[in-house]
Amino acid sequence: MKPPRWACAPDVPSIGPGDLHVWRAWLEPPAAELDGYWRMLSDDERQRAAYHHHARHQRRFVAGLMSRYARKQKLFPDRYPQNGLRPIRTVRQFDDFITAPQFGYRDAQDYYDHVGAKRVAANIHVPLLMITAQDDPFVTYTSFLAARISDNPAIRFVAPKYGGHCGFISKHAGDERFWAEQRIVDFCEALWRSTR
Repeated sequence: MKPPRWACAPDVPSIGPGDLHVWRAWLEPPAAELDGYWRMLSDDERQRAAYHHHARHQRRFVAGLMSRYARKQKLFPDRYPQNGLRPIRTVRQFDDFITAPQFGYRDAQDYYDHVGAKRVAANIHVPLLMITAQDDPFVTYTSFLAARISDNPAIRFVAPKYGGHCGFISKHAGDERFWAEQRIVDFCEALWRSTR
């Protein structure tokens, strides 16, 4: 079986009602580039990241966000300003100063409150597969528990102990190489069989 081919996310995504998009982004820049992004973090932020079990993932994620923003800024300087933008050192700062304003939200918290699944999970009435890892360093497992995702019978909630943030890739070849993608295939096959 050939591994799936993934297209990179567009620079300016457009998601309409009822759309499902699955994208990937390369968060493994060359070591020198990654080190440069890591040096952008304040001492305090580096210290906090060091306490985190997945500090490597934190660095990569922030590096990926900053790299992608820099590319977008070059392509669309009017939409993605650089002037007056203070250094972005954390995901929260990125959401405060870039994500939230781009989509009309006051700040990161306003953005999180309005776009989080917790607001709509109880209203989902079609089959939905939701995958997260209990060790996700960015979207905490407890947030899914607080949102009572498992209470909705339309949601198939899968939360293995390990996987990080979208890191469900095995070092072994075969169907389980891309673990999350295989769960999607299994889920869709089960839905198809249930309608026959």
